[in-house]
Amino acid sequence: MDKHISSTQKIYTYVIILLICIISITAAIMRCADLIKNNYLDQAKRNLADISIHNSEYLKDQIEMRYELLESIAKTLDLEPDKRKEKIYLFKPIAESFNLKRIGFCDENGIAYATEGDPVNLSYRDFFQHSMAGEVYLSDVIKDAMDSNHEAITTMTMPIHDKDSNINGVAAITYTIENLNKELSIDIFEGAGSNFVFSDTGFINISSNPSILDIYDNIYDLLWAEMGYNYKSRNQLLSEIIDKSENENYASGTITIKGIKYYYHITPLSLKHIKSRWHVISIVPEEYLNQRFESTKKNLFRMEF
Repeated sequence: MDKHISSTQKIYTYVIILLICIISITAAIMRCADLIKNNYLDQAKRNLADISIHNSEYLKDQIEMRYELLESIAKTLDLEPDKRKEKIYLFKPIAESFNLKRIGFCDENGIAYATEGDPVNLSYRDFFQHSMAGEVYLSDVIKDAMDSNHEAITTMTMPIHDKDSNINGVAAITYTIENLNKELSIDIFEGAGSNFVFSDTGFINISSNPSILDIYDNIYDLLWAEMGYNYKSRNQLLSEIIDKSENENYASGTITIKGIKYYYHITPLSLKHIKSRWHVISIVPEEYLNQRFESTKKNLFRMEF
């Protein structure tokens, strides 16, 4: 009888020890999983920042290259003001080689002549007014006024001077948003992430995934609506994001778009010669990162058991 009790006690002891070991191992795995998850999310955020910075530098190089082209065009048009209309058509091969929609100029009254399209009065356009005031200007997305399709475009302009250094026109290069979108369509987190470029006003100029934006063309309107219009003001939302992006050279955090939570990273696009300011934002859904981690956690449990 005593031997039977002793044997039973040993079995209970072994079971208890085994349970303790299983609980300890499970707790250790869960603790390890938490550490891995934190490290994984930190690494994912760093990757997102790297993508945003890379896109910012890439776009900066592309815009600076186009600036140098525009500068050489403006200098050429400076030389013989009375022959500008004839000269502008000679730039058509250059426009094609740089994947531009057109190269052109506006006279001092705002009449535009270009490598394609009929002459049209563009004196009402911001880019004409800014460059006639002496600025190099990069427009937000606008509708093309020089063809009947009114395609989405952006235009970079700079002043043209006469021999006495007076401004007597504006040189311009125009490219389609479709081509810019393609340039920014690099793979992010196996296609789960997206890139956008917006100006200080919040207007979205480039998008690698337009379907996310739904009806919005302004990122501040989108975010303000997603907050249920409960934020203190749309302008405060704008200034907080822009100020952080400019002062700290980045802004990051989480945003919700159409009920989906995203991690985001914003990098300002610093342009040496151009007054306009653009910002690159890269986003990835939180759910995608969680799914990737859950897959890692399952593999960890399989290894232990």
